[in-house]
Amino acid sequence: MATLNLNHIPDDMMSQIQQLAQQNNQSVDAQAVFLLKQALQAQNIILNSQKENEKNIDPENDPIWDLGKHPVEDTITDASVNLDDYLYHSL
Repeated sequence: MATLNLNHIPDDMMSQIQQLAQQNNQSVDAQAVFLLKQALQAQNIILNSQKENEKNIDPENDPIWDLGKHPVEDTITDASVNLDDYLYHSL
C-alpha cells in the first residue's frame, strides 16, 4: 500500500478529522483514508453525470438549440394591434 504524507493541514481540519476518528473508533490515518475515498467517489459521480449529460446533447434534434438565432417571422403580430384594427377600422 502506498504512503501519503500531508503537510500544512489547517488546525481546524485536523481537529475535525481527529474528532471523526474518535467517534468512529478509527485511527486518524484510517479516518483520513475514508474521507479521501468519499471525496473521490463524489468526484467520480459528478464527472460521470457530466459525461452522461454531454452524450445527451444533440443540437440537430433539439427544437430549442438555435432559438434566438433566427428572428420571429413577420406574420406574427401583437394581438392588441389586431384588436385595434378590428374595433376601429372595421366600421
